[in-house]
Amino acid sequence: MIGKRNKINYNQLIARIKYEMECAGGNWNISDRYETERRLPVDLFCSREKGKDEETGKPEMDYHVFLVASVDKVTDYFQKLLSFCRIFLTLYLSPSPRDLKLTLVAQSDAEILDEKFYKDNGFGLWMIKKKNDSSDYKTYEVLKKVEAQPLRDKQNKDLSQWFKLEKRKEYLGKKEEANMPEDLSQDLDRIIHNEQACECITRFFDQYISDAGEAVTGYKSISLDERLIDKKLLRLNTELKHVLYKDDLFVYLNEQLSYKKDDFRFCSETITKLWDDYIKRGTYPKIHETYDRLLRELFPRYREHFLHQFQNFLIGTYILDTLIDRNILDKQKSDEYSRSWLLASTFHDFARCIQEYDKWSLPFLTEIFQITEPLGTLELKRHYYENSFTSTVEDILSILKSSFEIPEKEEEITAILNKLRHFFYHQMTDRKNHAVVSALTLLKKFERTTSREYRDVVLPAAVAIILHDDEVWKPLSGFKVESEVDELEWVRDAREKNL
Repeated sequence: MIGKRNKINYNQLIARIKYEMECAGGNWNISDRYETERRLPVDLFCSREKGKDEETGKPEMDYHVFLVASVDKVTDYFQKLLSFCRIFLTLYLSPSPRDLKLTLVAQSDAEILDEKFYKDNGFGLWMIKKKNDSSDYKTYEVLKKVEAQPLRDKQNKDLSQWFKLEKRKEYLGKKEEANMPEDLSQDLDRIIHNEQACECITRFFDQYISDAGEAVTGYKSISLDERLIDKKLLRLNTELKHVLYKDDLFVYLNEQLSYKKDDFRFCSETITKLWDDYIKRGTYPKIHETYDRLLRELFPRYREHFLHQFQNFLIGTYILDTLIDRNILDKQKSDEYSRSWLLASTFHDFARCIQEYDKWSLPFLTEIFQITEPLGTLELKRHYYENSFTSTVEDILSILKSSFEIPEKEEEITAILNKLRHFFYHQMTDRKNHAVVSALTLLKKFERTTSREYRDVVLPAAVAIILHDDEVWKPLSGFKVESEVDELEWVRDAREKNL
């Protein structure tokens, strides 16, 4: 991984490649993806038309595809990825390629595993180096250690060399020592009618078939799954300046942009690391990921909420960093803002599985046992009091009440707060509202932290979580929810007390 922010990162490598291709001329069309198969994990896809085929009239195309390794050590993962992409693109590119080149690009300090591989297999290897610590990517030096070869050219060259090898002479019927003719076309007819020669040619191309098989099977650990986390969002968050975990995100995101791990694995690992490092006395509960996968299996139309939380975290982190940079938010409190946002964004849908519980359990219970009331309702009503959720609701109200027009009479204030307590009680026990359950669970999880940490980091996160759902913020703001809960007494009561 890139351990220092002053090294060349993913964004700078991409910018320098684009600039190099633009300076080289040739009217290249440059994109950050292969549009026909957008899931193919390439970083830059360059294409240009080089004329028409005389027989078919179809355009003849040149392609130059770049993979970027913004990591300290370039492992054999990239060798497997290059081999896979070449076979895949050779089969599926349309129009088919006249020339297809693939090049790996890394920063100059990276350790390259088996540099000989690139030359032997016709893959390009570029190393990019800063000059005088300049931040202007246009000044970076491009060291083209290995120039990429089109696959067709490599096959022709390899075949020509293969025929000239002395150990192959016996297959052409030449047992004695003899020099092979330079112009192999003179012996073309003889070769075609020579059974041993044809067998050898077949064996020669068998090696390419074998290479193709290894490319596919060697790449099986990375499937062409649809990428749900937007690459631009990852790239934006490598440029953070102020948030507490900017350096860690710089490392994690550069690694993901290079290795392109499974989105769920990357998300789980990153959230876990950030909680371990920045949330005091907190470990991220992995049960959410497990049950979210289950809900997607049970309900094909269910929108996943695990990666959704992480994308929210990235979007909000970039916005938070921008607000601090523009002095809209106090830089002195940036650490508290950062931790609070990490909590709120990665925990706000934690209880979604509880809210969905009745949808899949009740039909079973009704058909088999003729039970029509959700089993979880009674349990939650009991635990609401036994686990002292009432005290966490009071903490929420201590923040929310400042947003209401508080009357002067004490009894009127008490009446308003009682209606809000009633509202949250029913949202948790009857509706199992995931925002309410998530917020109160977060407060219970951290209730033993220091009073300052609880007040300045945890409680603001819980308030943000509880207000993010329509069935909470709309009634509290005086709007209708537009669902079956609108006419319930405890919802009408809350709607009358506008924030």
